[in-house]
Amino acid sequence: MASVQSKQSLASLLKKKQSLASAVPKNLPASFLRQITNDFSAEQELCRSVFGIVYQGILPDGSLIAVKRLTENSPVPPSEVFETEVANLMKLQHKNIVELVGSCLEAQKRLVEHKGRFVFEEVVVSCLCYKYPPKGSLEKHFNADTRSFDWETRFEIIMGICEGLLFLHKALDKPIIHMNLVPNSIWLDDNGVPKIAVFCHSRLFGQEAILHTINAKENIGYMAPECEISTMSDIYSLGMLILEITTGEKNCPDAEDRSARRYVENVHQLWMANEIKCNYPLLDSNHLQHVKACIEIGLKCVEADRNKRPSIVDIVGKLHRKCVPILGQSGARFQYKWAYKSVSSSVFRDREMKAIELLSEKKANTAELIGIEEAVNGLMNIITDGNELSMEQGKIVSIVGLGGLGKTTLAHAIYQKLRAQYNCYAFVSVSRNPDMKKLFKCMLYQLGKKSNANIHESILDERLLVYELIEFLQKRRYFIVVDDIWDISVWKMIRCALPTNNGGYIIITTTRIFDVAKQVGGAYYKMPNLCIQNSRVLFNRRIFGIKDTDKYELIILSERILHECGGVPLAIIMISGLLATKGGKKNEWYKVYNSIGTTIKDSLYDENMKRILSLSYDDLPSHLRTCLLYLSVFPAGYEIGKDRLIRIWIAEDLIQCEKQGESLFEIGERYFYELIDRGMIQPVYKRWYYDMTENCRVHDMVFELICYLSCKENFVSILDHVHHTFPSKEIIQRLSLQNCMVDHATHRATMSMQEVRSVVVFPSAVNILPALASFRVLRVLDLQSCCLSQGYSLKYLENLVDLRYLGLRDTGISQLSREIGKLQFLQTLDVTAGQELQAGLGASHHLKSCQHYASKTPLIL
Repeated sequence: MASVQSKQSLASLLKKKQSLASAVPKNLPASFLRQITNDFSAEQELCRSVFGIVYQGILPDGSLIAVKRLTENSPVPPSEVFETEVANLMKLQHKNIVELVGSCLEAQKRLVEHKGRFVFEEVVVSCLCYKYPPKGSLEKHFNADTRSFDWETRFEIIMGICEGLLFLHKALDKPIIHMNLVPNSIWLDDNGVPKIAVFCHSRLFGQEAILHTINAKENIGYMAPECEISTMSDIYSLGMLILEITTGEKNCPDAEDRSARRYVENVHQLWMANEIKCNYPLLDSNHLQHVKACIEIGLKCVEADRNKRPSIVDIVGKLHRKCVPILGQSGARFQYKWAYKSVSSSVFRDREMKAIELLSEKKANTAELIGIEEAVNGLMNIITDGNELSMEQGKIVSIVGLGGLGKTTLAHAIYQKLRAQYNCYAFVSVSRNPDMKKLFKCMLYQLGKKSNANIHESILDERLLVYELIEFLQKRRYFIVVDDIWDISVWKMIRCALPTNNGGYIIITTTRIFDVAKQVGGAYYKMPNLCIQNSRVLFNRRIFGIKDTDKYELIILSERILHECGGVPLAIIMISGLLATKGGKKNEWYKVYNSIGTTIKDSLYDENMKRILSLSYDDLPSHLRTCLLYLSVFPAGYEIGKDRLIRIWIAEDLIQCEKQGESLFEIGERYFYELIDRGMIQPVYKRWYYDMTENCRVHDMVFELICYLSCKENFVSILDHVHHTFPSKEIIQRLSLQNCMVDHATHRATMSMQEVRSVVVFPSAVNILPALASFRVLRVLDLQSCCLSQGYSLKYLENLVDLRYLGLRDTGISQLSREIGKLQFLQTLDVTAGQELQAGLGASHHLKSCQHYASKTPLIL
């Protein structure tokens, strides 16, 4: 009789459309739940999770419910606590949360055999009843074909999951932490609306019990590396779901990769910006922006460091395209616009997506790989000696060849091909004037030494860093690429840090200098020029807009041009980038051809390459030439952040508004991508777990040209241990301090700082930075990564009334004075986590011009 009443009670409850806030949970008998689930039979099973199995229950009127039977060893609290928590959870209502409609907690006796005797054992049957999901779980669709979903459906599912998690984390007095956010726990209703199910474990069970339970194999692949109970563990699982739904690539981890880091790495490699359109060929630019945003958000959510993951509030705000203001104590009077970082409002900007589409068609990121298969096979034969990679022997191989032949591209291709076979790996660039401390820190950072998560902020001398590397690599199988070595003495310092061990290792170096390759030791591979066929492919892929009427004659002319380029990829990229701006105008093509000069050969290689580079530079519009020259403030081989560079261009007034409705930053992005199109700068995409920020680097041959022109035009004055580029009249407009030498004090004493507009300082030269009081018209002060925590004072900073850009990221400064509020023209304040502003700063209305800052975490006011 009680069973029949329970059936009627639950059926009527399910039919009611009234608020569940007034519903009282029924202590449903276990016998009733066994009956409607056919004794919890396998045929009725819907899905499994860490904490139990969900069954389909059929009520007398034919309606369905979902019954989750918790595992027998589930850490269920006493009945009074259990019923109270269930009552509270039943009051929750949200369109993306599955409604809890009943429960069962019943102790039963079971006859079992124990030491040859039959005894009664008490077994607790605990169940939770939910509204039935008509379309099943996401797991069901993942096992079928997620690609059957169109993008709009996928995006709505992502949005629904995020909004449901926002409700769980933020709507109550304390967060409800799901702890098992996997495809099985996301159900779809008749309309395909996603609903988060079985969300009550953190309220029903103790945290210690959950920590023990989450090690179950069903949660592998969605488990945060830290294995802690927090909202950030849910964010990690959410990130995995977002990546699976967006890419259609199923997460198939194993016990050795519990947090699915290999899956994350694959998404990094396969779903970069230039791959998105290939996978979604029918989407317009707006929808492509959504795809890109979701991938970037997903990757941010699965940061290995929980402190770097975004909150659910930030995620939902970004998906809604909302700019979240960052407010100080003074409220709305002190607001910065969106905090620029790798996932920023810019991912929704149509301008950026158009530029990325352009790059996906024309840039060297794809074109430079033309003809590389033969080189990869040749180098692989040298590395393996024709056999499989040895697990015990070490190998050193040098790639040697003239500048512009693609040595770095080849090294990177091998790096991508082999690194998964090694415990740890790194790719570092040396260049002519390396900062060895920074290079060693970068190597440690990429190798992934956990105790050096903040290695870039730590203060270690070169010797200690070498010891750190030796200790870390001594018993590991490692793979390291050392790119662009110019000096054998530098290589010897690096080699001291790379131990010879029995674990098996590969070290690949690249260099222009054959003598350096010989002294590096081991085998070497001479980089070949492109054959004429591959030269044609590279050239033609970068040329667009050729009219049919001129096509035949231009093809003949292109053969002559390719002959003069001599199979050098950099020369082909430069010339084709230049010709792409000329359309199909024959007279323009002939001008370019006549300006190239003789064929590029080894004997006159540098001279002819300089002629081609100069030709490409001279063809740039004046605004692009100026922006390109500014890159000479950075050291050779330096990786330059796109956003940082554009903000500095704006601060220097190098970008002028061209038409109404287009922001200066959007114009700057257009400049940035046009320089990439023309081959003057090279795009860099980070492919490890931490960020996916787009940066750029200048090829060393282009860098030599712009440094020469910058000095000649008195555009930038450079201090390092090679360059002493000072104008004869000692009037300095822009100052780049890159290295601290003994004689630099003498140079600095003769410098007049009255006309300096920009000062960019690098860590090894911070000690020779002139006093701020000596500057009068300074617009840019960039001290990024310089250690300012040990006594350096920013006194008189408030006197820099023309300052537009202040870069203090990773400087170690713990506090900024309220006097900074006097900088009424400041546009960009670039700081990092842990840097604070005094509370009174927020009250300064003068900082209303400061529209942007970049920060790893929100600025503390």
